[in-house]
Amino acid sequence: MSAYAEDSASGERSAWTVLVVILVVIIGVMAIGYFAWWAPNHTTVVEQPTVTTPGPQGPAGPAAPSPAPAPGPSGPAGAPGPSGPSGQPGPAAPAAPAAPAGN
Repeated sequence: MSAYAEDSASGERSAWTVLVVILVVIIGVMAIGYFAWWAPNHTTVVEQPTVTTPGPQGPAGPAAPSPAPAPGPSGPAGAPGPSGPSGQPGPAAPAAPAAPAGN
């Protein structure tokens, strides 16, 4: 005989103990996986495209200047005009230097 007596209830208790240990290990692995792999602080920000719609049409601006017309062909030369008035006399010329005395 052995010093330990086998009880039929202890067999059920050991099965429940194994089941609880396995469930605790699975929950622990899932918790570590959640915080290590799918960390809550890793968020993805999706920017929505900005759509710009034009506002109402404003008042009409000033009309654009029309381009200058192209010059036409040259006409015949005209008669010469009358001569103008005579101008004022210019300043007097400086005096010439004295000629050297002859030898």
